[in-house]
Amino acid sequence: MPRPTCTRFRHLVMLLVVLTLLRCSTFPPSPFPDHVLLTWNEDPRFTQAIQWRTDASVSEGVVMYKHGDDEQVYMASARTTRIETVDGTDEAVRHRHRVTLTGLHPDSTYSYWVGNSPEGPFTEERTFATAPDDPASSFSFVYLGDVQTSARYWDKVIQSVSQRRPDAAFYVLAGDLVDRGSLQHEWDGFVEMAQHVFARRPIMPTLGNHDYHGGEPEHYLNLFALPDNGPAAIPPGKAYAVEYGSVLFVILDSNLPPETQTEWLEAQLAASNAVWKIAVYHHPAYSSAPFRDHPELRERWTPIFEQYGLDLALQGHDHAYMRTYPLRDGRPDAEHGVTYVVAVAGNKYYWQANRDYVAARYAGTSTYQIIEIDGPARRLTYTAYNLDGKPLDTLVIEK
Repeated sequence: MPRPTCTRFRHLVMLLVVLTLLRCSTFPPSPFPDHVLLTWNEDPRFTQAIQWRTDASVSEGVVMYKHGDDEQVYMASARTTRIETVDGTDEAVRHRHRVTLTGLHPDSTYSYWVGNSPEGPFTEERTFATAPDDPASSFSFVYLGDVQTSARYWDKVIQSVSQRRPDAAFYVLAGDLVDRGSLQHEWDGFVEMAQHVFARRPIMPTLGNHDYHGGEPEHYLNLFALPDNGPAAIPPGKAYAVEYGSVLFVILDSNLPPETQTEWLEAQLAASNAVWKIAVYHHPAYSSAPFRDHPELRERWTPIFEQYGLDLALQGHDHAYMRTYPLRDGRPDAEHGVTYVVAVAGNKYYWQANRDYVAARYAGTSTYQIIEIDGPARRLTYTAYNLDGKPLDTLVIEK
């Protein structure tokens, strides 16, 4: 019979093995390109950024693409970056490949294939669409609050959204895409479950506090090719602006002191002639959760929102659904106010306070939001749905 100390030692070794396995990626890279994502880092009318991964054995990459039904196929070479992780995943080194296609036609559909070289191998044919050039065009997009959940539940969320609204042009995420942003395997799970959507519909991400887990959000910045048009005081990709059709999106990093972005925020809103102006950031200026508050955001950002006619502020962090009345100086103002929304896409929920600025609220419910832009009518229709596709809340703004 083994001595008790030996038994305890064996149990300790088994526990360490289990913990190591749990930390290892269940979706490791291979020589074949996968985890293809679309983002924008330049004008979405004329460009498309495409990124993907392979293991470290593949040192280059290409994208073959063509316009509509044209027979002419073009090729673009990727910029390949070596990514090293120290979080105990089973692939400590991998390669990330990025291409930005330029000179594209607005409001057009393109087919594309990702490969390791001009000789292949190539992924299946996929398509993407460029942004319209006409500001009176109509389109819709998806807004999601915190994902921050298991890959299995995220799979359920993204399947629900994409099956019910396959017409959505792109996805906006308000931060906390994963729970522990320093762990590569969590990002692998996030992309694995959504690559069938995000390889065809661009993603416009935002940094949450969990994406900063462990320090600087290196995995986030390595994963997404984002515009380099943000404030000079902070690293590129943490805050940026994108104009799509008649909508200006200003993406802010609320993990950083708001004054690092205030001057830039005002310049973006002041210079834009967009019909619709939307800000996206993680920590709510008007919270839904009890005992949470971010007065520094209200002090620095909301006066600028109000001055330049922001229509919507899309937020996360509080893990419940809330929409405010249009607010100006903290009070309802239907004509000149800004509407603030908090949403959660994952299945981690918080209690919710019944604050006097709340127009609609749901606790313990995962939601996705569809925002439809009717260009000719100058109408924005916002609708929140649960994962069964039941409408929970609607807002219409007309100009």
